[in-house]
Amino acid sequence: MVELQDYYWPDTDNTALAFEYGADGTVAPSSGLPAEAQERARRTLGLTGLDKHPLGDRQASPDDYRWFDRLEAWDQATHYLQAFEQNQTRPETVAGVMKERGMWSVWMTVFGAYTEVRRALISELPGTATDCFDPHTCEPIPRPGGDL
Repeated sequence: MVELQDYYWPDTDNTALAFEYGADGTVAPSSGLPAEAQERARRTLGLTGLDKHPLGDRQASPDDYRWFDRLEAWDQATHYLQAFEQNQTRPETVAGVMKERGMWSVWMTVFGAYTEVRRALISELPGTATDCFDPHTCEPIPRPGGDL
C-alpha cells in the first residue's frame, strides 16, 4: 500500500529539490538532501520507475525509453547552451524549444548557471509553481506547505 507521506509529490512538494538529472539520462535523489529525504526521494523514483536505466540497478524494460528521452533532451539542451553562450540564441527561444521537446527538469539542470534562461523556462510552462523558485536566482526553494 502506498502511504502518501513516504513519497514526494509534485503538487505538494518541490520535486526540483528532490532529484538530480544526469547527462546519461539518469535521475537520482539530490545529493544535497539529508539522508532521510534522500531515502524518500529514492522511494519516489522507485514508485514512478524514473530510476530505471539500462546500466542501472533497476533495468529499464525494452519498451521504457524515458531514460533515452532524457538523454536526447540533455543533448539538445547542451546544443542550445552552447548557442546561448555564444550569443546565438535568446532565453525565450530556448524556452520555446523546451516546451516543444519536454523534459523541463533536464533543461533547468543544463541551464543551471543562467538565471535569465531558467526564468524563461519557469514562465514557459503553464502551471509551474513559481513560488517554488527564488524570484531573484530561480533556484528551487521548498514549496510553501510542502515537506520539500
